[in-house]
Amino acid sequence: MATENKLVQYSAMAISFLFFKEADAAAVYTNIDPDTVVNDNLEVFRLDMDNNGTYDFAFLKFTGTGYTYWSEEYLYFFYMHASPQISNNAIAGLSVVIDPSYGGFTLYYPYALLVNDLVYEELNFQNDFYQVLAARVLNEDGVAIIDRGFWYPQKIDHYIG
Repeated sequence: MATENKLVQYSAMAISFLFFKEADAAAVYTNIDPDTVVNDNLEVFRLDMDNNGTYDFAFLKFTGTGYTYWSEEYLYFFYMHASPQISNNAIAGLSVVIDPSYGGFTLYYPYALLVNDLVYEELNFQNDFYQVLAARVLNEDGVAIIDRGFWYPQKIDHYIG
């Protein structure tokens, strides 16, 4: 009788697994060793997470100047971007839709995860290029008028999901 009861319990548990959707994702941890610093404008660091010869993610530094007719001054831009290099790869982060009256586009901001943060589906994974890790825009006087991104100011011992 005890064996029959265990068999019924096992069968009930096994059947419950049939109702779960199969996951098509994996969390891979890669320690970049030695640490890499992206210093120069338009410098790109490419990362092959599984050592299969295909780059999975890239990181781009962009700096530049521009003139705004709205405020009639020069602005200085400092950006650090992350970008999946394969369509199946994605980065956990926030997406922000910019109002159509300002051009109508979406900005993506990858999260700066801590060591014990969970990586799960509800994190909203994005696979768009040029996701903003950190951004800073200065006016002509060197005053920061924009500071944004979960990786600004500099984060140490954080993880990209």
